[in-house]
Amino acid sequence: MRNFAIFTILLVTLFASGRTKKPITCEAGHFTVGENASLACHFHQNMTSSQHHVYVIHYPFHAPKNFSGNDVLKCSDLSDGVPQCRVAEGYQFNSEITDCLTVRIPDVTELFAGTYVCQLVPPDDTQMIMCNLTVEEQVATETSQALTPSVSYTTLPQQLRSNEETIVAVSVTLSAVIVILLAIILYLIIKNRIYKSQRRTQEKTSPLLQNCDDSTIPKDVDGQQCDSAYNTIIGAPNTLRPSIIPPKEAE
Repeated sequence: MRNFAIFTILLVTLFASGRTKKPITCEAGHFTVGENASLACHFHQNMTSSQHHVYVIHYPFHAPKNFSGNDVLKCSDLSDGVPQCRVAEGYQFNSEITDCLTVRIPDVTELFAGTYVCQLVPPDDTQMIMCNLTVEEQVATETSQALTPSVSYTTLPQQLRSNEETIVAVSVTLSAVIVILLAIILYLIIKNRIYKSQRRTQEKTSPLLQNCDDSTIPKDVDGQQCDSAYNTIIGAPNTLRPSIIPPKEAE
């Protein structure tokens, strides 16, 4: 008798579990503005030949309490295998419905954020589980990096102009230094030529130096008188003619 009771309880449990339907679930996620977002509905059975209509409804996060929701997707006539679907603006749907369906949102914005629910019409006793789709702005660091190249392009011409001005200033300074050095060298060359010319003129015209030619100096003259004359007239030793040093007499 006890075994019969346990067997009866097991049969009732298996029958009840077989009658329990899986809930209709919704799957979304977290996205950044500009990304391609999507949400999916998962049903408890293949809806290809179902007599139900399929709705996907959107409830924005800041909607009023009595807000009835926005119809994102409405599909009817599923029984013939070619559902007739209407999709709200900003959403995309490929008309494929089995035990799941996927709605895509290209270039998502914050307007698409909110709670979504997938439901059957007319409704049955299946539980419906909602899902949230969240959207956030791009990170501030990415925005600053995107702006950095444009800032560098605006400052590049100024840098080029500054470099050109520096190069011109350096070139002018170097040219001035070179001109000054050339002028000093030219002055020294001219001064040396004038000095030599004046010295030759004094050598030819001075009466003290007229007898200091090599051909006229006697052999017994040591040239000291000529050297003294050079020092007196020219103001410098006689560098044009070496002093004559008499040879020593043989002992």
